[in-house]
Amino acid sequence: MGYDYLSGGWHDITFTARPVADRSARNVALPLTGDVALDREHLLPVLGATMTATLLELVASQQISGSFKEFNLLRGDAASGWQWVLLVGVGRPAACREAYRWHDRVRSLGAMAARHFRRKNLLSFAVPSFAAFGVEAERAASLLAEGIHLGLYRFERYKSPHNVRYDEAHQLQEVVMLVDAPSAEVSRGFATGTMMAQATYLARNLVNTPAQDLTPSAPRRSPPSSQGCTPNPSAPRRCERRGCPCC
Repeated sequence: MGYDYLSGGWHDITFTARPVADRSARNVALPLTGDVALDREHLLPVLGATMTATLLELVASQQISGSFKEFNLLRGDAASGWQWVLLVGVGRPAACREAYRWHDRVRSLGAMAARHFRRKNLLSFAVPSFAAFGVEAERAASLLAEGIHLGLYRFERYKSPHNVRYDEAHQLQEVVMLVDAPSAEVSRGFATGTMMAQATYLARNLVNTPAQDLTPSAPRRSPPSSQGCTPNPSAPRRCERRGCPCC
């Protein structure tokens, strides 16, 4: 059976939306900006007062940072209900005045969180809704699903089974978005992001396949029907290029 360029390297992930108090995912990935007021606003509902205060103290003492793409994995406390908390730097709000920059941050957070949790064999995690950053729930769900799938992409077509880094048992299984109220818009966003990622997987698989295994097929040309054509002896070369058999 030939290589499936659409699903090569693809692994299904369950995306769901649950209330903010839900802790079934056990692990959580949260954005960190370094802006105390904004960080407190979105950390407090997810982590509780004790752990939020501890994290903000670490930020103030510069032991952890909200710089873009910097991340820190910390043990959750009993009060928060989380096993592991991954803090992903998204940069200060002043650097993200345009909406597309926040969108890029959400997509990047999903990719980094997915790779890091998979590397630690933590196969489920939760993320916030990003409402505090002005990103609507449906858009955030789409960006997260796309970023998570793209972050996990690996082209391993030519590797033997024992050299494949992550087998099916060690692939990410579930991502939960913590929202005030689950809605059809969030589900639609997850579906859209997954579809976008599948299209990108196809493109990446085609690009990564060497030419000797992905040879272009000769175009199939069927001559057009001669019915209704009027012979034109004065322009045979032109008609020949058109492929018309009678002109």
